[in-house]
Amino acid sequence: MPYKGFKSITVREEVYDKLWKIWEERKDKCVREGITSFSSFITNLLFEVAENYEAIERAEKINRLLEDPDVYNAFMEALQHLKKAHLSPRFEHFNCYEDHVTLWDRKLERLVNVYFNGKPPYVMCELCGRSDCEHVQFALSLPKVVETLRARGWRIEEGKIKYVPP
Repeated sequence: MPYKGFKSITVREEVYDKLWKIWEERKDKCVREGITSFSSFITNLLFEVAENYEAIERAEKINRLLEDPDVYNAFMEALQHLKKAHLSPRFEHFNCYEDHVTLWDRKLERLVNVYFNGKPPYVMCELCGRSDCEHVQFALSLPKVVETLRARGWRIEEGKIKYVPP
């Protein structure tokens, strides 16, 4: 009698031979992955087939949903939005002023001002209230901003303020 939970199956000889041949070809790789016997190889193979079958069923269900033009259009719109969000840089230089730079933050979908002055903390993000946030780091990476600050005597190295003249 087979172990509880296990079922005995019979396969045709040519199927067994084909599977044995595949096992022999892949044995070294399988052993490295922890599959050390022919029976565990077959079990793993059947499990992969079952997973692929479930994935195919899900794909067919999605295809049926996408046959509805409204669902399809909403899906494509969402996909375009995701694509744009992931392919575009998060920050964009918007404008420079005498005492600050304005950035567009695509993630937050808003403008952010980063202010510069001669007193500590010297640079401050209006949104975060910090001098070490991503907005400040981006502002200090902009050549136009760095040029302007250096012309005023500031020393900036690797995106960090090293010196501000008194």
